[in-house]
Amino acid sequence: MMNQGFKKALPAGLPGAGAAAAGLLLLLYPAAAGNISIKAASALGLFYALHRLLLCLKAGLSGYGRVLALACAGFVLSLLFFLRPILFWASALVIVGAVLVLYGILRIPMIGETWALGLRFRLTALAWAAVPVLAGLPVLCHPLAAALLLLRLAGALLLILGLAELLLSEPEQP
Repeated sequence: MMNQGFKKALPAGLPGAGAAAAGLLLLLYPAAAGNISIKAASALGLFYALHRLLLCLKAGLSGYGRVLALACAGFVLSLLFFLRPILFWASALVIVGAVLVLYGILRIPMIGETWALGLRFRLTALAWAAVPVLAGLPVLCHPLAAALLLLRLAGALLLILGLAELLLSEPEQP
């Protein structure tokens, strides 16, 4: 399952065990796992932005205005998120919550358009408007709690996937 294409390179059960271990760590220590993942991604962003900045400076500044501006913005954001990973989770989830609430509010006119089509369409239109608002409000109001919940959910799913891989994988044939 997980080791599709790697049947000869990885021993049977190793991908499942790794996924189960990563899922368990995400379940037990979601804040630390979130900080480590954001710091790693930010470090990669720092290296990439620094590489782009050096390429722009080496080639001369003429004609590279946008690239230079994007590289500077990427460097500043990556440095900020590397030093304060909680800012990434807070800002990203506030944006996601706001988009969900806005999407739900923009679906309200659909309720009026489908009202004459019958009960099934009314309920569908109400769900299309209410579910995003109801999902977005808690994320918008409590972004850090939502981040921990998302990390724990990812850990639970990874643990289940890893255990299923361990239990359902076929033994190696010599």
